[in-house]
Amino acid sequence: MSSARAEQSGQERAAGDFLRLQRDLAQGHALVRDEYSSLITVSGPDRLTWLNSLITQDVLGLAPHQTVESLLLSPHGRIEHAFFLSDDGLTTWILTAAKHAEGLAAWFRSMVFRMDVSIDRPQNVDIVATTSKELLSGLGALMVFSDPWPRVGTGSVGYAEDLHPGNGWELHWAAIQKETRVSSEVLPAEYLEALLIAAARPTVKDVDEVTLLMSSIGSAQRSTSIKGVIGARRPSPKCTTSVILRGV
Repeated sequence: MSSARAEQSGQERAAGDFLRLQRDLAQGHALVRDEYSSLITVSGPDRLTWLNSLITQDVLGLAPHQTVESLLLSPHGRIEHAFFLSDDGLTTWILTAAKHAEGLAAWFRSMVFRMDVSIDRPQNVDIVATTSKELLSGLGALMVFSDPWPRVGTGSVGYAEDLHPGNGWELHWAAIQKETRVSSEVLPAEYLEALLIAAARPTVKDVDEVTLLMSSIGSAQRSTSIKGVIGARRPSPKCTTSVILRGV
């Protein structure tokens, strides 16, 4: 008699594998190779002061290896870019959507003026993600970004009274050299989507070209603070309400 597993069709086996792999990722037993994210680095002694003048997040007091989330807004308050930042004491690393990375880097370069900063796009680097930070140990990560969602950022206000769907959410990205040997199971980036949905974690894909900053402010807890910078061209009054987006 054939086993039940042997009688499954190829499509059923594929579905079963998908659910198993999705479960492995959710439980911290697998990595995702995130081809949809990319890196920008900002180095130089003026980097945090300079970034603080351009983006919505207050990064003047950014501690080494602390991850924060920020936006770049147009003069009309529309969201142009969303990204994570983390600093290693010498360089600020920015994790953003790959398709927007070159445009964001170019805009940063256009705003350098006389500040002592240098903008770069790291090469020969892969981005991997996991729900277990322990899984990243031994990979020689150049930088690790830990998603602050759905915790309320410093200076921000949370309005939700009920437990957030993302309570307990944990997701970490690591920048590693391309030749790094990875012993854990590595999955395509699409496996992240279900986890993001389950945690009510919005992404930049949830925003279109007419989305306004204020229309993105909801009743749930948010992790990105707004300090009144709109594209570094038209400051608005300071506001400590935070919004919903991440950069990948």
